[in-house]
Amino acid sequence: MRRYKDRAAGGILKTVRARLIAISAALLFILAVIFEISLNISLKPVICELAESYGAPAVVEIINNSVSEFFDGNRIGYSDLARLRYNQSGFVTSIEYDSFEINRMKTACLEKLQKDLSALRSAKIKIPLGSLFNDIGASGRGPRIGVKITESAVADIEVLSTFESVGINQSRHEIRMRVSADVSAYLPPQSAKFTVSQEYVLAQTVIVGNVPTDNLYLDRK
Repeated sequence: MRRYKDRAAGGILKTVRARLIAISAALLFILAVIFEISLNISLKPVICELAESYGAPAVVEIINNSVSEFFDGNRIGYSDLARLRYNQSGFVTSIEYDSFEINRMKTACLEKLQKDLSALRSAKIKIPLGSLFNDIGASGRGPRIGVKITESAVADIEVLSTFESVGINQSRHEIRMRVSADVSAYLPPQSAKFTVSQEYVLAQTVIVGNVPTDNLYLDRK
């Protein structure tokens, strides 16, 4: 009988210990969650600012790789996008842009960019805790806070035309593409939004004579 009582008491003691451990773990988890929420709320303005600093390079890298891969597989020259018109003296009088080719290029490039940027959704930006404080020595150090990127969409692809003087009576004409992406970084209970913009030279040529003022077509929004 005594052995039975000892075993029963030992079983009860183990059960109590197991419950205490479970309760302690639950309390620690709750405290950790409360601490994280409090930290996020108090430091949210700083974290949102750092979210752009740490998140923008990741977006830029994907855009650069996507655009580079697109044009590696789609060789596009100046003559594919524009044609120069000359007068009898051999000087350029106007530039005619190929609207069909420009729109085709934009659509195809946009599809690839959207596909590649979709990989960023639900990705996390890791911000060092030390970077939240105005301390140069602590910047970039300490535990890292995870900020989710919940949305990354290409806001616009715009084709631009620029002229630059490169010598006496000579101008360089460049056709550029500007890619803009809107990004949302989620930090409970709110989110931070920022825009990334990159420009790429699609084609260029040197024009002798005055800069033509008659551009028959240029894609602008």
